[in-house]
Amino acid sequence: MSARQHNAQDLDQIAEDLRAVAHKLTRITEQLEVLCNGHLDKSETVSRIVDLVCDHYGVSKVRLVSRSRLKIVDTARHVALYLARKKTTLSTPKIGALLCRDHGSVCHSTKTVEDWMETDKAFLAEVHKLEAQLNGEP
Repeated sequence: MSARQHNAQDLDQIAEDLRAVAHKLTRITEQLEVLCNGHLDKSETVSRIVDLVCDHYGVSKVRLVSRSRLKIVDTARHVALYLARKKTTLSTPKIGALLCRDHGSVCHSTKTVEDWMETDKAFLAEVHKLEAQLNGEP
C-alpha cells in the first residue's frame, strides 16, 4: 500500500471518528436540554421567572443554567436567582437546584443584584420592570 493510500485511509478514519463525536455531542446536548427543562418545570413560579428573564436578556434556558461566564448570561442568571429568591418562598437550596446551582450561588446572586441596584439606577429600573411583569403589570 502506498503512502498516499495509507494517508487517504487515515483521513477517512478521522472523518468517521469526527462524525461519531459530533453525534455524541448532539445527544449530550439533547440530554442536557431535557435535564434542565425537567428541573425548571418543577416550580411554576421559577419557570415563569426563567422564561421572563431569558426573553428579556435574549438567553436560552440551557445557556442560563450552563457554566457560561459571558456577561449577558451571568447577568441574566443573577437576576433570575435574585427574583426567584424574592418572589418565592422556596429555600435557597431548592432555588439553586431548579437552576442547576447551589445554595451559595443563590445567596451570592441576591447580594450581587442588590449591590448593582444600589449603584445603577437603570439596572434598578430594569429589575423593577421585570418584577412588575411577574406581577401581571404591563
